[in-house]
Amino acid sequence: MADRFVIIDFQWYTLSGERVVPKELASCDNNFRRSHFVFKPVLNFGSLSSTDQRTARYVYNYHHCLPWDGGNTSLGEFDDIIKFLCFNMEKIYVKGKEKANYIKAIVNKPVIELEHAGRIKRDKPSCMFHVGNYCVCALTNVENLYNFLSGN
Repeated sequence: MADRFVIIDFQWYTLSGERVVPKELASCDNNFRRSHFVFKPVLNFGSLSSTDQRTARYVYNYHHCLPWDGGNTSLGEFDDIIKFLCFNMEKIYVKGKEKANYIKAIVNKPVIELEHAGRIKRDKPSCMFHVGNYCVCALTNVENLYNFLSGN
């Protein structure tokens, strides 16, 4: 693991028309330096269609527990943050083919999909943004993937 690498994970909402709306982004590099962002929504919850509101409520309640209206970073910064995190990295690791393709389209570099990492365990979130316990947390995911890559 001497290469300069970054592990990236993000959580999102998928709305009608297969629109992906990133909500949380985390990274961990080869020195275990971590970054973490929670994005503000581009639309108010009331502006969503009833179908998208149901989807958002479901994802909030049963997946990542991040409120739709929460966040502290503009969603418009998502691509620039990804580019910055991947700049000068020899390897970019992501868990999941869909996420790998999404990141690859932004950085236009090879992305290594960690298909053999197995299922990431649901721990208590490593950050304070999740409303419930045992939610899917991008920061916890990158920490667990770092441990997988380093053999811990």
